[in-house]
Amino acid sequence: MHAKIPNVRGLMAVIAGAVISLAVPARAANFALSPIKVTLVRGEHSQLLVMTNQDNVPLRFQLNAYRWDERPDGQMVLTPTDDVIFFPQLFDFPPHGTQNIRVGVVAPAIDGEKTYRLVMHQLKSFEPPRPAGNTETTTVIDVLTNISVPVFVEPPAPTAQVSVSSVTLSNSTLSFTVRNSGNAHLRIKSLRVEGFGAGTQPIFSKTAQGWYVLAGGSRNYELALSRTDCSRANRLNLLVETDRGNLQIDLPIGAASCATN
Repeated sequence: MHAKIPNVRGLMAVIAGAVISLAVPARAANFALSPIKVTLVRGEHSQLLVMTNQDNVPLRFQLNAYRWDERPDGQMVLTPTDDVIFFPQLFDFPPHGTQNIRVGVVAPAIDGEKTYRLVMHQLKSFEPPRPAGNTETTTVIDVLTNISVPVFVEPPAPTAQVSVSSVTLSNSTLSFTVRNSGNAHLRIKSLRVEGFGAGTQPIFSKTAQGWYVLAGGSRNYELALSRTDCSRANRLNLLVETDRGNLQIDLPIGAASCATN
């Protein structure tokens, strides 16, 4: 799998011009990282990441490791840790060059999966010396990028068990909780709710983006429906698509569920 950091030069140039009212060019790094996540299975001690500089200028990065947790409201919690071993911690590499990064952990997972984030902080590159007699100066805004790489350390028998609970419709808002009672993470690919009337075809559809639900964790969701759509439907169908399987739930709609307090 190959991931490329999107080019944001044009967007950042517009933002910079709007903020400081100057026609100042912006420069964002152009590089690729493969793979984009680390999964250490039982007996595997480390993996190799390869970063490729696709730019015409040198790039510099500093790496830090964090223990990774997720709150039910979707907020990521990162805590500095020494559990992850990585090398190098600080590096710079030339234009169109590559850099290997070795990632491992101090101890294996026993009962439940361990989850970390390896954050790569781009640093400002060293500026080359100016030629003698060159007095021209050009202001360029460097857009520095941070990359957060998930690191999963699997237990001996990894299993994710997804369920959906606490499904309610009130004030035209569908609320529910996605739970993972297993000992390994799962990723929600997408969420979709469809409203049905008397026919078999949906009269409206609404989607939301998913995210990781870590081992033993949960994620709360709220999908706001328009009062018009809600009142036209007599039942809802909720589809939760994950990398460990899909779940569907039908929910009848009463008139009071769409009323606004």
